Amino acid sequence: MKKVMITFVVGIGIIASAIFLYSQFKGAANSPEEAVQQARKIFLGQVVYTLDINKGELICYQRNAGALELSCDFVKKTVWGWKWVNGGGHTLSAYTGTDPQQQWDSSWSSQYFPEMKGTPFPLLFGLIQNTEAVQHAEAVRVDISSVETGATEQAVVVPLKNGQKIWFRFFKASDGKKFKIMLANKSGQQLSVRTVDEEQKFSAETRPMN
Repeated sequence: MKKVMITFVVGIGIIASAIFLYSQFKGAANSPEEAVQQARKIFLGQVVYTLDINKGELICYQRNAGALELSCDFVKKTVWGWKWVNGGGHTLSAYTGTDPQQQWDSSWSSQYFPEMKGTPFPLLFGLIQNTEAVQHAEAVRVDISSVETGATEQAVVVPLKNGQKIWFRFFKASDGKKFKIMLANKSGQQLSVRTVDEEQKFSAETRPMN
């Protein structure tokens, strides 16, 4: 009777392991791009930046679905292939008026991803559009201050072929969930400031150049 019970338990364990391994294999993709498309059920559009990090890849891409979108997703490399872990994106505002404040506020974007197990997050990222105001001011710098710690870090800014720029910065959970973000020119002169919190609500104020 004891042998039968042991055999039964071992058999159940083998079946459970087989089901788990099959589910892992079934959900894996051949490339990071395919993993994102499978998980989010979208066409990726144009991949503008990738970064190898945390035994996976951060993949940033733009889509034109009626309005310009910027997304960043983290995918993990497994023995079975690539698996999507987390990510998302946002639509960029399109302002056509003449108000200087609105021009600056709509010229760049920001989004926050909170800490999540298995990812390199928290992450702040966004896009600097290639507007006339941005070109004139040479807006090429993004400084991020943690409201929690008071520390200021400079974001990584990556120029794109279309003249736009993406920016991003990874943080630690201890840096808090509220940040003050400043768009500046190459001399460090402040152009626009906004505050981002964990709920991705922000307020923006603009400081035009003299």
